[in-house]
Formats: sequence, C-alpha cells, structure tokens
Amino acid sequence: MTIRRLVLPLLGALALVACTAKVGQVSPAPRVTDANQAAQVTVYRDDSLVGAVATLSFFIDGKEVYGLRRGERYSFQLDPGWHSLRYRIGRNECGQSFEFKARGQYNFRLLPTCGIERSNP
Repeated sequence: MTIRRLVLPLLGALALVACTAKVGQVSPAPRVTDANQAAQVTVYRDDSLVGAVATLSFFIDGKEVYGLRRGERYSFQLDPGWHSLRYRIGRNECGQSFEFKARGQYNFRLLPTCGIERSNP
C-alpha cells in the first residue's frame, strides 16, 4: 500500500513533464549567411527505451530549436566555424562544441546516456 502511494504521484509527475515538453520545431535554427558554404547537419535520437517518455530538447549555440522524441531526427544548416550543440533530456543536460567546415556533412547521434557521437553520413 505504501509503494502505491509513492508510485502513483511519481508516475503522474512524469506524465505531466512529458506532456509539457516541446515537441518538433521550437524556434528556427540560426540563419546562415551563405547557403552555398553552409555545413549540412543532422542530429538524431535512438529508438532506445532509455528516457523513452521524455522529449529531448535540442539547442544550437544556446538557443532551443527542436524537441525530439524517440527515433526522430532533425536536419539544419550552419555557417562554418565553431558551434555549440547541447541537449536536455529529463534532468540531464549534455553538450559539446564542434568545428564545422564549409560544405561539410555532419551526423550526430544524441545518446540517452549524455553524450554526442559523430557518425559517418
């Protein structure tokens, strides 16, 4: 009986957080100055059960731009140079800075265990 009293409010709180998280486009990615020189970037979230109920909030240079659910990906362009990629899932926040080359193609896997892994296009 005591466990039920503890678990039900916790499940309710998790459901509330999952429902209030922003999903999809939150704000536009940074505007590129020259689309012919821009780097093509894709970030994706595994279809893993770890953090399954939480939306992953993705940030570029400190600005929240997209909310990803399990198995989703988001593609955008960036001007060449150094940029910060960061995400928050639940109470965990992770981030790294990367240098993007002109006309480069970049794919990043956003790990549920708090890491950003570059993969081949």
